[in-house]
Amino acid sequence: FFFFPVVSVDMEVLDANAGLLSNYEALLCVEGAHLAPAASTRVRTIAFETSEFLKKRPCCVQSPEIIANFLQKMLPFQLTKAEKLMILNDRPVTVPEVTLTIEDCQERFSDETLADLIRAIKETLPEGPDTARNRTTAAAPAVPAARGGGAQSGGAAAAAAA
Repeated sequence: FFFFPVVSVDMEVLDANAGLLSNYEALLCVEGAHLAPAASTRVRTIAFETSEFLKKRPCCVQSPEIIANFLQKMLPFQLTKAEKLMILNDRPVTVPEVTLTIEDCQERFSDETLADLIRAIKETLPEGPDTARNRTTAAAPAVPAARGGGAQSGGAAAAAAA
């Protein structure tokens, strides 16, 4: 159900209604684009920045096989095309993320079904580079800010050192 839009060599959209495009397909399109030598610097900059952005998203580790497996696993949940596309692009793996992605989620899914959906997403869609990095950053302990030398802070430091 994902379609490449019809674009010209100069990256002009020729048929805006050709279909929806996943981030994976957009990355393939941008990286595979052979821009004409006459393409403007602006077009080249947009292509480069789009590619760099998408390389930090989950799509950079997806493949046609992964996407086909994902779509198969989503069948029991009766999601719309737009919902599947958003899940594929964003890889939501928490209840709040999924709730924001799926329309009327709380009414459509029980807590158990929602847990099954999240499990299916985690099993079929690999993490993108930013996802792994953000989880590592979030797991790191916070370093308390240094405070001025009050008697209380000095006493606590001295007690901790003893």
